[in-house]
Parts: sequence; structure tokens; C-alpha cells
Amino acid sequence: MVFFKKKLPGYLFYYLLVYLCTNLVFESIAHYLTFKKMSTYEVYNYEMIFEVAFFLLLYRKEFSNIKFKRLATIFFIFFILFAAVNIIFFQPYTIFNSNTYTVGCILLLLTVIIYLFNDIVKTEGINPLLFPMFWISLGILFCYLVNFPFLSNVNQLFIINIAMAESLSVINYTVNVILYLLIGIGIICKRQI
Repeated sequence: MVFFKKKLPGYLFYYLLVYLCTNLVFESIAHYLTFKKMSTYEVYNYEMIFEVAFFLLLYRKEFSNIKFKRLATIFFIFFILFAAVNIIFFQPYTIFNSNTYTVGCILLLLTVIIYLFNDIVKTEGINPLLFPMFWISLGILFCYLVNFPFLSNVNQLFIINIAMAESLSVINYTVNVILYLLIGIGIICKRQI
């Protein structure tokens, strides 16, 4: 089988740059608040909303099928509305919004799986290892699958055992580093195409 190099639009690099820079700002604020012994819940709640919304919009742009573009748009709108309702009525920004995280995680995982199956696996002539969105999708899939059981229940874990919940945060940091590394590989792949 001969693999062709699919020409990608230039926006992907800039989108990912915006994502990484914005996450750097969120993480810097969170580390500063941690240093000052202040709560970081609000920062991480907004970062989580930004991240899920960002990736849903990225997939909306990347889908080749108009039906899946619409689905990603519906997921995005539903997620933003759910996040707002959850903060206003159920989980204020002063605690981790595990409901929002759970819904966002499920929507994002569905989007990534649909994308990988329809735009990568079913497309003949594409070597997935040379396709940036393949690596980015793997990073998102891995990060959200591993974090899902922990972050969806983090509020209950803190009630049950604070030490255990804090020790599990190492998993969160590790999978985030893997996500960023796979995004980096995706950027390098884009540069090679």
C-alpha cells in the first residue's frame, strides 16, 4: 500500500500553540495559588471547560464529514450550557466541577473515537503515524481515559481520604505530560508533511 502525504491547513499548528500557551497560563496561576496556599479549584474548573471546549471545536474543524461536524457543534453547545448550569445551580466554582468534567470527558471521548474511526482508520492511503491528528487524538484518548475514574470522583475521594486523593494526583500530572508529548509529536509530524 502506498501512503500519500495529506496536506494540512496551517491553522493546526497555531491552534495547538494557543492551547498550550493558554494551559501554561492556567497552570502558572494554579501553581502560584498553591504556593500562596490558596484554592485552585476555580482555575482548574475554567481550565477544564476551556480544554474540553477547545478540543471539541478542533475536532469540529478537523472532521471531513459534515454530519460529524454538526455532532461536534452540538456536543460543544451542550457542554458549554451544561457547564454553566452546573456552576450556577449544582457545583459552584469553589469546588471541583466533577459533573462538568464527567460530561465533558464522555463527549470528548466519543468525539475522538468517532474521529479516529471515520477520519483515520477508514481513510485509505493515510499512514496514521505521519498524521498529526492521530497523535493528538491518542494523547487526548489516553489522558481522558486514565483521568476519567479519578477526576470524575475526586470530590468523593477528598471526603473519604485526602491523602489518597492527593497521591492520585500524580496520575493526573503524568497523563497530562503524555498528552503534551503526543501533541508535540503531532506538531513534529505536521512539520514533516
